[in-house]
Amino acid sequence: MNPVPLVFVPTRQEAEGLLGHSMVGHEESVTIAGRETHWVLCGLGVASAAALCSTWMQRVHPPRAALVGLAGSYDLGRAPLGSVIRPTQVLCAGIGVGEDREFQPLPFPLIPEGLVGPHDQGDTLVIHGNATGETPTSLLSVTSAASSPSHAARRQERCPEAIAEAMEDYGAALAAAIQGIPLAIIRGISNRAGDRDHRQWQTHPALRACRKELERWLSEPVP
Repeated sequence: MNPVPLVFVPTRQEAEGLLGHSMVGHEESVTIAGRETHWVLCGLGVASAAALCSTWMQRVHPPRAALVGLAGSYDLGRAPLGSVIRPTQVLCAGIGVGEDREFQPLPFPLIPEGLVGPHDQGDTLVIHGNATGETPTSLLSVTSAASSPSHAARRQERCPEAIAEAMEDYGAALAAAIQGIPLAIIRGISNRAGDRDHRQWQTHPALRACRKELERWLSEPVP
């Protein structure tokens, strides 16, 4: 086992905002708060995240890993702009039949029985890389960002327990569950879900909050 934790980031822009310097290539070893880490770009979306996170976890078998990036909030009271969340479970959206209010789940499991933990339910994966005592929160993992406030509201109506949405989390969580590696998800809230006006986004405060939480995660004992 490689003692260095993996840090997965979806995009180069997010990684460079977190690091404070340009990133050369798609991976880089970085010392954060006195601790060595290895950063990897996992790409956008559930498929890229699942494939690349699984590949890297198999390659180096780290003691733990983190997925770090931006997210859109469904509830500004619980997930305000510029804040950071560490969800305790990830919900998968969009694998089934239909869309929005017409969506219906499939009548069989999304994941073969026995492949993940007993508390995982196919479309819901428990995040095992958090410190004890984390407030229970749910993140909705989507295949595309909400295109409007009404689109976001329909998603929240279907998954009222979710406080935010992002695109890579289910893939990363599934890879970690299969490999048996504790994963933490650290998401900075850059915007209200469905708000596509980037002038309203709080990207830099959200990334600063992510960086601070990442440093806190590195100081925690390995679960």
